[in-house]
Amino acid sequence: MNDFRIILQDNKRAYHPGETVNGMVRPLIPGPRKTKKKKKKRVMKLILAWEASGYGNDREEVIKKISLTECDEWVPFAFQLPAGPYSCQGKLIHIHWFIKLVTNTDNTLEKLKIVLSPGHEPINLNALKSRNLPHVIS
Repeated sequence: MNDFRIILQDNKRAYHPGETVNGMVRPLIPGPRKTKKKKKKRVMKLILAWEASGYGNDREEVIKKISLTECDEWVPFAFQLPAGPYSCQGKLIHIHWFIKLVTNTDNTLEKLKIVLSPGHEPINLNALKSRNLPHVIS
């Protein structure tokens, strides 16, 4: 069993743009400490981000970070979601949103995927007709 965990309110995993993700996190790093000195609480980060992967370069964009001090208690959190980009999947690209708990050395302890989309499901890019797509690339 993990000593850390991210729990979302009502176990909700799909959100509309602009909604708030509410949950609880237990920021406790597992394993024994290497030092016998006075116990110093370690710092972690809870991160809201999205990643694009597929053809070309992979990219991760951090939207918000919350610093947490290691503790054996449940800590509430809330992330306001932006307007986009939407969660999507296709032959050439995938965009996934997630919340992850990382150590101060950026080791990921837990990563929880969520969906950001008006329809509460990732947009299937393969099902879209090219005439319906905007011709602007940013």
